[in-house]
This record gives sequence, structure tokens and C-alpha cells, in this order.
Amino acid sequence: MRELGLLLKPSPYNSMISLYGSLGNRDSTFWLYGTTGNRDKVDKILQEMNENNVELDSVTVNKVLRVYASVSDIEAMDKFLAGFEANATLELCTTLDMARAYLEKKLKGKAREMLRKAEEFKDPESYEKLLRLYGEAGKVKDVFRIWDIYKETRKVDNRAFRTLIGSLLNLDDINRAEEIYYKELESAGLEFDVLTATMLASGYREKGMVDKADKLMYKTMRIRELDIPITLMLEDWGKNGNQVKPSDLRDLIKNLTDSNQFSKALEVSTWMFKNKVLTLFPEDYATRLHLIEKKFGLVEAEKFLKTSIPENMKNYSVYATLLTLYTRSEATLKKAESTFVKMRYFGFLSKLSPFNKMISLYSELGRRIQVENLLKEMKENNIEPDSVTINNLLRVYACVSAIESMEKYKSERDDEVKNLKLEVKTMNAIAEAYEKEGLMLKAIEITASKKEVYRLWNEYKKDNKEKMRSNKEGYLSVVRSLLRLDDVKGAEEMYEEWEPEGLEVDYRIPSLLMSRYCEEVDNEVKAEKVVESCRRKRRMMEFREIFNCVAASSIVLALPPALTWIFLGEGIWGWLGSLLLFGWLVG
Repeated sequence: MRELGLLLKPSPYNSMISLYGSLGNRDSTFWLYGTTGNRDKVDKILQEMNENNVELDSVTVNKVLRVYASVSDIEAMDKFLAGFEANATLELCTTLDMARAYLEKKLKGKAREMLRKAEEFKDPESYEKLLRLYGEAGKVKDVFRIWDIYKETRKVDNRAFRTLIGSLLNLDDINRAEEIYYKELESAGLEFDVLTATMLASGYREKGMVDKADKLMYKTMRIRELDIPITLMLEDWGKNGNQVKPSDLRDLIKNLTDSNQFSKALEVSTWMFKNKVLTLFPEDYATRLHLIEKKFGLVEAEKFLKTSIPENMKNYSVYATLLTLYTRSEATLKKAESTFVKMRYFGFLSKLSPFNKMISLYSELGRRIQVENLLKEMKENNIEPDSVTINNLLRVYACVSAIESMEKYKSERDDEVKNLKLEVKTMNAIAEAYEKEGLMLKAIEITASKKEVYRLWNEYKKDNKEKMRSNKEGYLSVVRSLLRLDDVKGAEEMYEEWEPEGLEVDYRIPSLLMSRYCEEVDNEVKAEKVVESCRRKRRMMEFREIFNCVAASSIVLALPPALTWIFLGEGIWGWLGSLLLFGWLVG
């Protein structure tokens, strides 16, 4: 056409721009490799149109803008639009593509402006895209405004609900997503859609709401339609215009696995492998390896590793999964060590997880030297320990009663690791080590069991019978430990049992109770009782001290024998005499 001199109108140029634009379509395979080459060809076409004095029409402007949007070239897109906006009318698909391009560059304000223009077309077919894009643009009110329009103009289906819930999850609004699912979707009378349930379950897990996610997935698998094999349901996904996305399948497998429905998860994984519905990655093989072990045992998992996983797929995720399987028992210790050596050889020990798995196994076996060697290797590889590592090492030290090393390591890690949290079995192991060494108060303060606190306290009292009721360090430890374990009543009873002795009251013990009461609501009465109790204990302590001083002083020695008998004697007369003497001395 160029050779024949037929390129005098925008139509042929538009056809070529349209072709290059379609090659750069987001959903095409070519999109994975970029569209820079085709975009350059579009620029050459625009240059030729300019040289031939061919004016751009509205079709040209829209096609060029979509090409620029497809490669997220915001600068070129804005500049081109500014030059032709007055003479061209933007099409619906152009506004949506431009909005998506703005969102990819985090320009949410510009994206919302373009979405407003898209709304002006009032096209019911665009509402799902608007729901999704407004969800990315960060405004819940816009999402619900479109949702209300959607419901007025067309019949709502599962895909629409899925889009809405996905947008709400993207906006971090798990509560409204939950409300839409349980109140609107379940009462809409639609055929059950496992994709939407999986999506909400994933949202729960991201928020740490594991129980809700598990309950939803259990409920999903109990629904009547799913009494049939799950593979039949998967085959139905592709019908009625639905598209099976890789992320949908992987999310379903993960949620089924996380809720311990390993058989169902393995069904999905088997179907995914057999039908080749997506490009498989090492992580998919690692997941399948884990599920086979859960369903059929370690021997079958090893067979799958040897016969079905290609060598180029045996990366870190596969070996890390295999190591997890081997570090569960002493019976597979040799295999675990062999796998760890292979991971070192392949350069897969740049993360903390493999070290933690081996340290965990060694700690259960009390292998202190091996654990310390692994810590040394971690240090050489600049891998910092986390709470899991620290708990494991502390249990090793406790197992071999290395008290000094245990306390030194814990003290150092308390300063280095923020929010260090000791596991229950770690605290109990440390308490057991302290008890073996006769350090009963330290054992009381660290144990995670109320039952153990009382048992250790009784043992401690047997060994410290003299002046036990005035043992302030002992009562301080037991009260503090009971409060830590939320046994407030027990702490109160211990406090009442304690009797201060000496010249000064140790206010640390009542202060523990006072601090706890301050954390609670409407506990002013209890706090006042502790204050009054503390005053009473102090008066009794002072009385005993003064009485002891008077008993040994020259005042009493100078008294006539009859009066001495009254003040120091036993029975009612001695008690009354003591009170009178105390009142006389302090009053």
C-alpha cells in the first residue's frame, strides 16, 4: 500500500496499530516477554502519519493510548492524551486500560479519575472490571457504589461476588468481605462456588484468623455438591465461561492442606499435574511431595522424589520439604543429615529454615555439640537466629543441665531478639533443669504450668521450714509466677499467707497484685483491700519488733516480778499487757 501510494487515510495505519496492540495484549503469552518492540513500531507508524500529513482520528488516539497503557508508559500516555484529548473521544476500554496502567505505577488518584470517566458509559459489562479496579484504587465507598449499580442493572452471579470479595480483601476489609459472603452470597440462591470460599479462607489466613479459615474449608468440603470427587468439580470450573487460574488452584491446595484435608488437597494436586492446566514450578512438586507423605507415608514420598520430580525442579523448596520429612524422628536422622549435606553442596543453606529443622531434631535428642556446630555455621553464613532457634538451643542446654551456658545464652538473646517468646516446652525444660540443680525459686518463676508451680512450692517449703512464712524472696517468686499464669486467686492466697519480718516491709509483693488490679477493670475494691492488708501486715510487724525490743530491754527487767508476769506471761493477761505496753510506747 505504501508502494502504491495508498496510505493517505488513517484507516490502514489504525489496522497496523491495532495488530501491534493485540500482540501486546495483557492476557496473551507475548505479554510475559514485554511489548517494547511492538510499541516502537507504533511510534514509527505515528511518525510516518505525521510525515505524510495524515491526521489522527479518534480511533487512532484510542488505539495508541491502549498500546502505551499496555506497557505502563505513563509519561508517553499523558503527553499523547494532552495533545489529542480535545479532538478525540475516549472509548470505554481505553479508560479502563489507562486506569490499570496508572494503578501499576501506584498513581491511584489518576486511576480514580479515569475510572470515573469509565462509569459515564454506564455499561453493565464493565462493572466487574470497575469493582476490581476500584478495589486496587483504595476506596471502599467506590466499590460499594459500583456494587449497588451492578445489582440494579444485571443479575448477580458467582463471578461478581468473587470480584467484590476480592476487592474488599485487597482493601484489607476482611469484616465486610466476611459479611458479603455469609449474608449476601449464601442467601443469593446461587450454585456453590468453591473459588469464593477459598478466596475468603486465604484472606482469613493472611490476617492470622486460622480457626475461621479452617472452619470455612471444612464447611466447604461438607457441602452436598462436594460429596462427589473434587476432580469433577474442578472440571466444571472451565464451563460457563469460567477460567481456571493457577492462583485459584494453588490457593485451594494450600487452604485444604492448612485445614488438614490432605486427601482432598492431593486430589487437586493430582488433577493439576495430570491435566497440565498450568506451568509447573518446583514449589508445586514440593507441595505434592508433602501431600504424598501425609497420605501414603514416607516410602511413597521417596519414590515420588526419585521417579517423578525432574532434576531441574529439585531446587531449595523440594529439598527443604524433604528435610522437613526427615527431621521428624530419630529414625530418619541419618537421612536428614545426608539431605542437609546435599543442601550445603548445592548452595541451599542461605536461609534459616534448614538450620532450624536440624537444630530442632538435635535438641530433641540432646545433641549439644551438633547444635553448637550448626550455630557456628549460621554465624559464618551471616544467618541470624530467630525465636525458634533460641528455644531449641535453650532446650538442649536444659537437657544436659548446662545451667550457666543456658542462662548466659538466654540473657544475650533477650537483648538481641525483639519480642523473644519462650515456648511452653522450653520453659518446662528449663524449670526441670533448675529443679535438678536445687534452684527451686528459679524453677517456679520459669515453669509454664500452674500445677508445677504448686508442686515446686511445696517442695521448696519442705526444704525451708524455718521462718517460711516470712520468706519474702520465696513468696515474691511464687506470687509473680501465679500472676504470670493468670492464677490471681492463688496469688492472693499466697500474699495473705506471707508475713513480713524485719525493720521494713518489702512492698514488692503487694505491688505485684496492685499492678495486676490496675490492668483490670472495676477492681478498685480489691486494690483498696491490698492497701489495707499491707498496712495491717506492717502494724503487726512493727508490734512484733517493738515487743521483742521491750522484752529484752532494761525497762522490763526493772519491773516488779508481778508486772513482768503480766507483760511477758502467757495467756490472756500476757496478751492484754502486751497491747497496753505497745499503746503506751507508740501512743
